Amino acid sequence: MRSKENAIITVVVGDQKIDMELPLFIDIEKLKVKLKETFDGLGIAVDNFNIALEDGTLINDSCLAHYGVWEGSEVKVV
Repeated sequence: MRSKENAIITVVVGDQKIDMELPLFIDIEKLKVKLKETFDGLGIAVDNFNIALEDGTLINDSCLAHYGVWEGSEVKVV
């Protein structure tokens, strides 16, 4: 049983920090599509991007929870 499906995560895009409620257990490629739609809606221009942990580790497969991303974590758009 999963303790929580979503969490408030700080997403760093350039010099902006945006707190977002993100799903922890969806495939990272699906999450990137949802993030791209959100960025477009906010007027934030991003082309192809990846998501990384604070230490620079790329999150390139599985899901956020697999990488230990939980409530209060921060990820970077790179």
